[in-house]
Amino acid sequence: MNDLDGWKAFQLASTFVVGILAWLGKRAVDKIERLQDNSVTRSELKENMALMREERQSMHQENQNHLDRIEKIIGENEQRDSQTRHDIRETVHAMSLQLAVLTTERRRQRGDPPR
Repeated sequence: MNDLDGWKAFQLASTFVVGILAWLGKRAVDKIERLQDNSVTRSELKENMALMREERQSMHQENQNHLDRIEKIIGENEQRDSQTRHDIRETVHAMSLQLAVLTTERRRQRGDPPR
C-alpha cells in the first residue's frame, strides 16, 4: 500500500465519521425541536394550574350544594316523620280513651259494677 492509498482510506474514513456525526447531530437537533414543541413555559404551566384549581373549586362547590340540598331534604323528612309519629301516638291515645269510655258505658248499661 502506498501513501496515496493510505490517504484515500483516511479521507474515506474521515468522510464516514463526519457523515455519522452529521447524522447524529441532525437527530439531536430533531429531538430538541420536538422537545421544544412539546414543552410548556412556566407561565403556561401557572395558567393551566390556575384553571385546574378553579375547576376543582367549582366542582367542590357544586358537590357542597348537592350535599346541603340532601341534608335539607333529610331534615325535612325527619321533621315530617317526627310529626307523623306524634300524630299516630295522639290518635292511638284518643282511640284508647274512646274505647275506655265505650267499655265503661256498656258495663253501666249491663249493670256491671265499676272497676
